[in-house]
Amino acid sequence: MREQRAAMLGFLADNEERLHDIPPLDTINPPLWEVAHVAWFDEWFCLRGAGDPKRALPHEPRWPEADAWLDSSRIPHRARWALPALTLERVSAHLVRIGEDVEAALSRAESHDAALDPFRLAMFHQAMHLEALAWLAQTLAWPSPAWVQQDPLPSLAETVVVSRSDLVTLEQDGGFAFDNEIGATCAVSAPVRLTPLVRMDAYARWVEAGGHRRATGQQAPRYWRRGGRREGNHAGGPAPSDHWEHRLFDRWLPCDASRAMVHVSAHAAEAFCRDHGGRLPTEDELLVALSGQGSAALADAGHVWEWTSSVFSPYAGFSPGLYRDYSAPSFDGRHRVLKGGSSAAPHVLHHPRFRNFFRPERDDVFAGFRMALPL
Repeated sequence: MREQRAAMLGFLADNEERLHDIPPLDTINPPLWEVAHVAWFDEWFCLRGAGDPKRALPHEPRWPEADAWLDSSRIPHRARWALPALTLERVSAHLVRIGEDVEAALSRAESHDAALDPFRLAMFHQAMHLEALAWLAQTLAWPSPAWVQQDPLPSLAETVVVSRSDLVTLEQDGGFAFDNEIGATCAVSAPVRLTPLVRMDAYARWVEAGGHRRATGQQAPRYWRRGGRREGNHAGGPAPSDHWEHRLFDRWLPCDASRAMVHVSAHAAEAFCRDHGGRLPTEDELLVALSGQGSAALADAGHVWEWTSSVFSPYAGFSPGLYRDYSAPSFDGRHRVLKGGSSAAPHVLHHPRFRNFFRPERDDVFAGFRMALPL
């Protein structure tokens, strides 16, 4: 948790001159609000005991206005831009102070799951908001945040086979689990081949063939453009027709085989799969492969969140956890499960059981895909 708080403070400091020029978009938050919300969340669950049904109503926050300003379930999205009291100095000092108090409380906590789960929840929540800050940086063409990994894909990732398996209940061996993971079951109805992650160059060929336009009505994906001259091009000549570039934060990079396709909607991914004789994997197929069961082992996992064909839905016996508004509002039939983890997400989120979820039209998050092919 300390490292994640330090990363947030570093992000704010690195972008100090940009913090007050944030357009009010539905897909991002003002970064000062985002970090202040994390401090509020840490205090709410770890210090004020708000998630403990045995406790009375939580005591007052350190900031008298914090519950009204920083509870994401209470404050309307656009109102987050109208809080001038959220200055860099105030937000940074508050995050540090709450972090010190949380560490002191953790040192006194009993060593069993019920006592530790609020701290674990806060750690995962911090990680999610670090990735949200990376979405903001990508959206606004800011420099890459320090925690984002930009390693190229492995050159020899192979197709793997996921075998058929009957329905089984996945046991929870202690430790923390989100409420949407509890009672998890898994079944694979027929053996399937999972390809490596679809790469930029393959998607660019599909763009050239008109596939992306047919699927989305747009000529090219978000953050793509026709490239300029490169070394080896004829001086002053036009770029070759297959030369596409994608923007990664504040840099334009070639759409080549070294990177996974990213910032793509589930709808476009499904269309690509259909045109190539495949489909998106199910959540269970990816769960088996990410767990390394049998012959399945995905060497290229963790670069992008991976779209699935599975609707985000509860397992039997679902009951809201400490963070009551985390999962249940999205059990609306309009969200998809994503698996794997992204280069912008801290590694605590890169777990086979973790279920990310977004609406399938989202093409601004760090999401890509692989194909499922019949044997």
